Amino acid sequence: MSVLLVACGGAIGAAMRFMTDARVTSFVAARWPQVPVPVGTGVVNVVGSFLLGVLTGAGAHTDLPHAVVVGVGVGLLGGFTTFSTASVDVVVLANKDHPRAWICAGGYAVGMLVLALTAGVCGWMLAGS
Repeated sequence: MSVLLVACGGAIGAAMRFMTDARVTSFVAARWPQVPVPVGTGVVNVVGSFLLGVLTGAGAHTDLPHAVVVGVGVGLLGGFTTFSTASVDVVVLANKDHPRAWICAGGYAVGMLVLALTAGVCGWMLAGS
């Protein structure tokens, strides 16, 4: 049963990621076309980390059924967030024809990691209070 929950949640989460990333990217590009970083992927990962922190914190501090934590956490939010796309985004940024491309790519990678970890911790703390 858990595999089915993860598969269904993952399919929904991946579609949500695609739509959210596209909307955020087009919103940012329309207002700030000079922004070189893929903001959509960053937003998806930070929001997903926060929600996963809330869910796992609630699972640890309440009677939340394990099936919900697995289906929504591993499935939906696992499909929603994306380490692989973020990694490719960093490589693409680093290979741009710009003198400071590696600095931009490194800043994006470190910034997203710090923000996602912070969001996850905040979500966990919020759920535990």
